[in-house]
Amino acid sequence: VATGTNQTRLIELTARLPFDDRINQEARLNDLELGLIREFLQDVGSDLFEESTTIPFPDLCKAMQIARGPVEALRPINAGLLFFNKAPHNFFKRAWIELAVHQEDSGKNYFSETFKGPLQKQIRECLAYLKNEVLKTELRKVTGQAESENITNYPYNAIEEALCNAVYHKSYAEEKPIEVQVLPDRIEILSYPGTLPPVTNNELQQRRVIARDYRNRRIGDFLKELKLTEGKATGFPLIKDEMKKNGNPEPIFYTDTERTLFLVTLPIHPAIKVTKSVTKKVTKSVTKVLTKSGAKISREDIDKILKEGVDFRLLGSLLNNDISKVREYVRKQLTSTVLTKSLTKSLTKSLTKVVELIDFLRTEKTREELLSFLEIGNQTINFNANIKPLIENKIIEMTIPDKPKSQHQKYRLTAKGKKLLK
Repeated sequence: VATGTNQTRLIELTARLPFDDRINQEARLNDLELGLIREFLQDVGSDLFEESTTIPFPDLCKAMQIARGPVEALRPINAGLLFFNKAPHNFFKRAWIELAVHQEDSGKNYFSETFKGPLQKQIRECLAYLKNEVLKTELRKVTGQAESENITNYPYNAIEEALCNAVYHKSYAEEKPIEVQVLPDRIEILSYPGTLPPVTNNELQQRRVIARDYRNRRIGDFLKELKLTEGKATGFPLIKDEMKKNGNPEPIFYTDTERTLFLVTLPIHPAIKVTKSVTKKVTKSVTKVLTKSGAKISREDIDKILKEGVDFRLLGSLLNNDISKVREYVRKQLTSTVLTKSLTKSLTKSLTKVVELIDFLRTEKTREELLSFLEIGNQTINFNANIKPLIENKIIEMTIPDKPKSQHQKYRLTAKGKKLLK
């Protein structure tokens, strides 16, 4: 039995075991999926790939060091679940990437996308979305020069490094997603918490930041093998160099004094006109969809919807018209020739989710229950974007209207809402 100094040292060692390297007692070995493991082994060119179909699954997991424990109670470690389970958010709440593209700084006009699944899938899908929908190149004529110049609003490599850095260093013990905000003049990537001591905000302003401790050693190992990050303190210099090479202003790295958050801001290239919002083609596409759908929606209604943005703000007008026609059109007839795949998914989800939300409100529900049902965080911006329009259109109402902030506040269907339910 350990006592005195030995006991203290053992406790310290236990406390220092990073969260991603700890055994997850809530999971079982079959929560790790062979298909994802083999896909990873093939991507990294591992010799284990050929053996993975012949050796026993427990031995494969132990060889990859993604499971530990006695034979009779072998359990996955957290990093294993984050990379080799199709829905890691079932074990680590809100372990996903939330992306929002804004038309303006006010936060009203935007559309959003959530990337879930294994960490490597989240990163790749989010980067593909940004590359296809956000990054753009303009041809500019230079005075006194025969050749024109191609100007890109953001360097892809800087975005990739900043996003991978967020996935690498966030805490998966905290129920907070990575947030990517695309604003007219910048991209912000926010993760929680901030840097580990002794790195402070002052150190972040230096060209190279050397960290003595890493929050997620195993996650870092997997990302390095996938060549998504180097993990050699080259991340910050790479982002700065890529931004400079592309002609962008310097990136901004920030953590607060309590180190509760980490924010990377990538300013847009100064020559790109901010007025040309990345959501311009979205506006055009939504107009086309609503016009072709055959629903009884006037031009005035379409203008109102476009001003409010894409997402649940569509409901203000749609709920008073023939929503079934729009929903049916979006779900069965819409193709990538009309809208991008990502927007099709977002629009379909928002329309069908309304029907599910109204059905969910057969009984009174709290704010937390409603936002949890929509799989979004309990934040004012989410409430205003997704629940408030239903209140304004008298689809749902508060049970205690004279005390909006009461801790006992709930929401229920109005007579109009019940009619829609029928």
